Amino acid sequence: MQQRKLFAVISICTLLVFLAPLAVRANDLDGHWAKQDLEQLADKGIILPYPDGTFGPNDVVTRGDFAKMAAKTFDYGPSSRSSFADVEGHPAQNYISGLVQAEVLPKEEFFHPDDPITRGEAADMVIAALGLREASQHLSKSSSTFQDVEPEHPQRGAIELANALGVLPPAFTNRFHPESHLTRGEAAAMLNSSGALSITKGSVASVNNYFSSLTVNTLEGTKMELTLQPDTTIFRNNVPSQLQNILNGDRIQVIASEEGPRFIQSHGIVTESDVLTKVSQLTGNLLSPREIKAIMGGKWNEADEGLRLTLYDQLVDLGFTPVEAELILQKDWQTLQQVSKEAFFTALIDKLGGLPAYPGGIPLPSSNVDSNLLQQGLADLAQRLLNGRLLN
Repeated sequence: MQQRKLFAVISICTLLVFLAPLAVRANDLDGHWAKQDLEQLADKGIILPYPDGTFGPNDVVTRGDFAKMAAKTFDYGPSSRSSFADVEGHPAQNYISGLVQAEVLPKEEFFHPDDPITRGEAADMVIAALGLREASQHLSKSSSTFQDVEPEHPQRGAIELANALGVLPPAFTNRFHPESHLTRGEAAAMLNSSGALSITKGSVASVNNYFSSLTVNTLEGTKMELTLQPDTTIFRNNVPSQLQNILNGDRIQVIASEEGPRFIQSHGIVTESDVLTKVSQLTGNLLSPREIKAIMGGKWNEADEGLRLTLYDQLVDLGFTPVEAELILQKDWQTLQQVSKEAFFTALIDKLGGLPAYPGGIPLPSSNVDSNLLQQGLADLAQRLLNGRLLN
């Protein structure tokens, strides 16, 4: 009888020991936006609670911890090979080395595993783990979704592609704050969403442009019908493309969420569209593929209006007034010279004080204005137009 009581007491104590962290865990995550993501990854053993049972959803994640989480999420096995000089003996060493062997992480001298990882670095690692680093490099040339991600930012392409895949936390809208440190909650949201993506590889059996769909012969020997979403990102031969450019027989990789395809990448024979898009990228997208095609065909009149608008914007950005920009495009040098003189005289009047003006409205210098000053001003104006803005 006493043994039974003793066994019951031990069982109750054991149960309380296991239930106590769960209660703390619930309190720690109660009301937090990433609660579901953290708990789902915890069930998979990807993000574990602290010894006291808490998750610390707002705590900062280190580079080593995120690398370990990413390796587990995307099933990259650990490796005992040496990788970085500063990860020897680190708890995440084998996972970091495994990502290096899989070419998810670049081979460099140091990794800095205990430094906080930034949002930009985390997006880059996720995209690399999905095998999309090359595609992200081409996306870096496109317009930015986020106001604070500059064109020259090293992780811009990865950030844009992560956004296109729908794996960024919902709070990341107009601003991304790429240099901000990633929290455990944000890490859970990114990894849980990206880990839920399905990846299908195969060849294109047919394309239906009318219904925005395609049929894929998968590597497993099945046929898969896919209907594209309005925001599905498409690449063909590593350049941004459209569904109409995908050809039967193309090798294809489709990354999809529950809503449908998010990213399509196909490879096949190089087409005119591929070349024109690539050349457009080389011009910094200054010229569209259509304009390049018109120019290559000698059809300048077809490209003229588009080029004209582009050049107009460029001239205004360089500092020309709208009137000056329009006259330059019209090659009306005589009127441009007159407008420039008027602008100079106006500036001169502002500097010297009120001067008599021509009845027609064009201000003229009075006789007491130093002629040398006027000539010097005109010379400076000509230098500004010809060497400072027009020729740069």
